[in-house]
Amino acid sequence: MRPLSSRDPSTSLPGPRLSPSPEIAKRFRGFNPGKALPFTGRSGGAGRVSPREKNPHRLKFLKFWFPVFLYSGIIFWASSLPNLKPPVDFFNIDKVCHILEYAVLGFLLARAFHVQYPAWSAGKTWRLVALCAFLYGISDEYHQSFVPGRESAVFDAVADTVGGFLGAYLYSVFLKKTRSTQKVGL
Repeated sequence: MRPLSSRDPSTSLPGPRLSPSPEIAKRFRGFNPGKALPFTGRSGGAGRVSPREKNPHRLKFLKFWFPVFLYSGIIFWASSLPNLKPPVDFFNIDKVCHILEYAVLGFLLARAFHVQYPAWSAGKTWRLVALCAFLYGISDEYHQSFVPGRESAVFDAVADTVGGFLGAYLYSVFLKKTRSTQKVGL
């Protein structure tokens, strides 16, 4: 029996030592042994792959969905503030505030859905964003019903939905504008 301290690679990890798949091996014909290779199975030290190389979709998901969750948390926090009043006082200012607040959420949702599902039509994205804004608006109004000095209203949820739809529309305008400037810049 050999001692475990030997330099034999077969003793580095338990289990079979796997080699790269043929298509990966073709891609890395003149590879540097110190560089990580994406092996098809478990391998020792040099074959390890960073989480970023392993799953780039996770970072893409975080980059586009984290702002949605963060902003939703900010809305929830603002809804928890007791006796919150708009800074100015004129007719239906609270509805305008709801529309503006949820337009940002709608923009972020449309951006995230567009990146996650690029094949979707703009209409499908708009409908889903409006549905999400409506459902989050209803849950926000229900939450506000428990906060002292705050009240929930059906028309606030309607304003939230309109704001979400407006944000999705603004994102589509933004997307068209950036695409047209990219074509001109080529």
